[in-house]
Amino acid sequence: MTANGDAPRRPRRIITFKELPEYGPRHGRRQLYRLEAAGKFPKRVSIGPGRVGWVADEIIAHVDAQIASRATDIGELDSSELGQWRKN
Repeated sequence: MTANGDAPRRPRRIITFKELPEYGPRHGRRQLYRLEAAGKFPKRVSIGPGRVGWVADEIIAHVDAQIASRATDIGELDSSELGQWRKN
């Protein structure tokens, strides 16, 4: 805790395109930019002339949201339905 009672703030990390697959997304640059423009992926930030990156916490939150949406997107299977998804 800091003197004013807040939790200490950890530094934010900017990740580059090369590091992005370590966090989950394995899209090409053009696809990332399309998703970003459609509001379906976190926006990049400028980190220098001709260089961009993404806030690691935003990428992690995005991946977590994608994982969480699986159950609502495809529905949840109950035990009686599991047999039809197994290969014989």
